[in-house]
This record gives sequence, structure tokens and C-alpha cells, in this order.
Amino acid sequence: MNKTKTVSFRVPENIISEIEKDARIKKVSTNILINQILFDYAVFHRYRQHMRIMPVSDDVTRLALNNLDSRRGDLAEAIYQNIKEWTLVSRMEFDFYSCIQALETFCRVSDLGFESSERDGVFSIVIKHDLGSNFSSLMIDLAEKIFWDLRKVKIESEKTKSAILIRTISSQE
Repeated sequence: MNKTKTVSFRVPENIISEIEKDARIKKVSTNILINQILFDYAVFHRYRQHMRIMPVSDDVTRLALNNLDSRRGDLAEAIYQNIKEWTLVSRMEFDFYSCIQALETFCRVSDLGFESSERDGVFSIVIKHDLGSNFSSLMIDLAEKIFWDLRKVKIESEKTKSAILIRTISSQE
């Protein structure tokens, strides 16, 4: 468990009112929501300008993914290289686990569900989203690259238009 520190900030009333309102809607304390906001900044948003990451709506993402089949591999490669650069800049390392943590952070700050586990030599990931079947296929392509490049293992996957299950099928470590 991380140590905590009590700090005081002066925050404009309208800003704290919005945060308190969101906390009530999300059914969490204001303290928990502010910690989530600070965590997201510390692990992701402070690197956005350096990485030139722009926020894009789900509708724009879906539209961009609609006719992607012929270039999906190129996009998976670009995302992989972006994760690699971001991980090197933010964590000063790049290996399988730092890559998976970066993917988890990206999913979390993008409001996508992400779960991972490793049991009996099998590593599994579930990503829950509402971006359609093409997004599922893109994430599978990305996972194939991550697992092969960083662990030299192949994966098997199952997908729907709103969820992906990825797991290793062989381990050579």
C-alpha cells in the first residue's frame, strides 16, 4: 500500500462543486475521485503533450475504424510504437509488464474495462469497450505484436463487438 500525505489546495469553488457532483454521480467520495484524477495525470496526462496524444470522441474513433481492414496491421504497429515511446519516457523501461501496464493505463483513462491475470503460466487479458468489432480486431492485432515481440509467445483470442479475451497458448520463458 502506498503511503499517503495530507495536503491542502486552494481550488475555485465552481471546480470543486463539479468534482463533488461527479463524485456523487459515480458514488465515490470526493477524495477518491480527486485521487483518481491526480493518478491519471501522474501516469498519463502529463505525457500527452510530449506524445502528441489528442482526445478523440468514440464516434470519431468508430468512424476511423469502419474501413480499416487493409491498414489494421499498420495501425497496430503505430500504437505499439506509441506505447513503447510513452513507456520509455514515463517509466524509463520497456518490457512485457511495463507495456501491459501502459495498455491498462490507456484503457482506464479511456474508460475501457481492462483486467489481466497470470495463472499457471497463462497470461490473460480482457478488454471491455463499446467501439465495435473493428476495435476488437485491432486490439487483438496489437496483443499479438506485444506478446510475440516481448515474450515470443502466440495468443488465442475471442472477440465480440464489445469485448476481447486474449490469452497465451504457449510459453517459452
